[in-house]
Amino acid sequence: MEWSPNSEPQDTAFPTLPQGVPVDYYDPEFFSQLQPQLCHKIANKSIALLPGIEETFTYSQDEQLSDKAFMQKYGEDILARYKLDDLSNVEISADEEDFDETEEMEY
Repeated sequence: MEWSPNSEPQDTAFPTLPQGVPVDYYDPEFFSQLQPQLCHKIANKSIALLPGIEETFTYSQDEQLSDKAFMQKYGEDILARYKLDDLSNVEISADEEDFDETEEMEY
């Protein structure tokens, strides 16, 4: 679906971005376009998804790895796809931490 200025807004089941999820939940290109404060708020520096979607839910050995072993095996390569260095200097004010994006959204 292509957006045009005359198109009607469509409802979504996802009115806000999920918060505190592993960074690989987000597409690296999408994530890198977000404001640093938002990136800091929504993602953590862990990973949870196998690099190849075709290996998911196949009971592969990689699915059996502990979180620590999984991070050691894939973490460096996957985290390199995201601009996480930019997040180390992000300052989040108390107002931003308490802000609920749904308060200002109209449905």
